[in-house]
Amino acid sequence: MAEGVLGLPGIGRIWDKWNLRGAALRSTTDVNRLSGSLRITHDLVFSPPGASGVSVTINETRSFSGDGVIHYVYKAIVPEELGDLPRLGTVFSLTELEQLEWFGLGPHETYSDRRSAGLVARHQSTVTDQYVPYIHPQDHGRHEACRWLAVRNEEVGLVFAAHPDSRLFSGSARHFDDGELSDARTTDELIPRAKTIVSIDHRVRGVGTGSCGPDTLPAYRIGAGTYEWAFAVAPLISRHGQAPDPQEVVRAIRW
Repeated sequence: MAEGVLGLPGIGRIWDKWNLRGAALRSTTDVNRLSGSLRITHDLVFSPPGASGVSVTINETRSFSGDGVIHYVYKAIVPEELGDLPRLGTVFSLTELEQLEWFGLGPHETYSDRRSAGLVARHQSTVTDQYVPYIHPQDHGRHEACRWLAVRNEEVGLVFAAHPDSRLFSGSARHFDDGELSDARTTDELIPRAKTIVSIDHRVRGVGTGSCGPDTLPAYRIGAGTYEWAFAVAPLISRHGQAPDPQEVVRAIRW
């Protein structure tokens, strides 16, 4: 489904001109210790070197509680000059966690403008099976409208859960990071690593039909404006050989 992006030399050239991969990320940090918890606030400035001095500003708050749950709250401001970004979200680079389960659209990959055939349900797979062998390696295995997404092995894992008052997120789990996918020209050049890359995204640019038709419609692009979202990350720890149910762990989160 993502192959439509290959036919978008216009937006591809714009992203290359902005040099998103080479963007500088400046931050200031404030730490507050509260009763039984810790709150860390980052004010981030994302400045692509080819974007004529304009930046995306992001406020990120992480709250740590005694039960092991981490709450993330974001506010991002996208200026007009950067009004067509690939996505807005958070990437987690984890140790290799092969088992994947999510409550959202599936079982195949879905994107914001390619989701009508998806079924909202609990889906199970593996991270390896999320790979889609497009002729040119690219983003793959994405699942829209996720209530939660979990990755784990036999002993430990993590579940990522959308805040009840926030937009449902777009999630993916892969064994390749964006740089590896971007640098490879064919699937044969990709070497799976002993890691799992989880993306929890508030917005992802739609695919469009650029390889044989029009570009992504404006409704499925990430335009200029202010975006706010929140989610939580909770541990999954097997006890006495019994793995916890991610759904029950999510229900127990104190928002």
